[in-house]
Amino acid sequence: MIKLLKKPLHKAGMLFFVLLFLNSFKTYSQCSSCTTTISSNLVAAYTVNPADIVCIESGFDYTGTIILNGGTLCNQGTVHNITFLSGTFDNYGSYIKTTGTITIANTGSVIINSNDLSSITLNKVNVSGNGQLTVNGKPGSAMSIIKDLNINPSIINSAFNVKIAIEGNALFNVNGDVNVTNGKFLLGNGANVNCSETSCLSTVNFSKQFNISGNAILVMSNLTNGIFNIGKAFNLDNSGNKTITNSGIINLSTNFNISGNGQGLGVISINNSGAINIAKHMNATYTNGNLHIINSGTSSKKLSGGLFIGG
Repeated sequence: MIKLLKKPLHKAGMLFFVLLFLNSFKTYSQCSSCTTTISSNLVAAYTVNPADIVCIESGFDYTGTIILNGGTLCNQGTVHNITFLSGTFDNYGSYIKTTGTITIANTGSVIINSNDLSSITLNKVNVSGNGQLTVNGKPGSAMSIIKDLNINPSIINSAFNVKIAIEGNALFNVNGDVNVTNGKFLLGNGANVNCSETSCLSTVNFSKQFNISGNAILVMSNLTNGIFNIGKAFNLDNSGNKTITNSGIINLSTNFNISGNGQGLGVISINNSGAINIAKHMNATYTNGNLHIINSGTSSKKLSGGLFIGG
């Protein structure tokens, strides 16, 4: 049984309970169980090994290099240089690298969680590792790549090589081309039943071309509250299987091109119950493989240009 106090709390007691509540909230919602805490503007390199939970406190700018090698890096401040081998990066602050190229050559599983009110801004990203890379854009987060995103592992992982999931009221921008030349790429946008934001729409913006070529496998899901904008052509090569499921809105500013010159027997499946708006043409030109388009529901697939299928 919980008994109510008959006397009002003294001001000092009230302050204690307020501070205790705020401290408990911070521990629960952000970094907790830290084995090492960085609370100064260090420049020295640091390795996060298995069982380590390294935390960067709010207000501090870590300019050194952090090697993520199996443990957890939890950031509430600002970080610039991370080498991703394996482990988890929980970002509640800012991860900023606006020069050079970030190469992710992960050997194991890497999980990047971009949490509420956090930001990630990177110049150019190359993913070449043969492990599994998972990027979660949580509600209220923003991630941006200034130039290109290139995905080219040397092997195709049966589960996935790269998985990007953008949830309600999150934003993911790539201002250059997105090039996937090998591996299995899972891209999900929209629908989070736990979203408590004012707006639960999530947006993916690829400002230039979205190219899936070679033996790369694409599994793309744009769900009910997802908006996916492609600024230039969306190009699919039918060497490997590609699946697109849409119940939200996909906007293509130019052409949707499906091609192949006999090098593979891939199947491209498009299942649309939302809206796919193609400003110019949908072109399908290939000598083998299969293209399946299923258009259902109350919305329509819109082609403001024309549909051309040849081979």
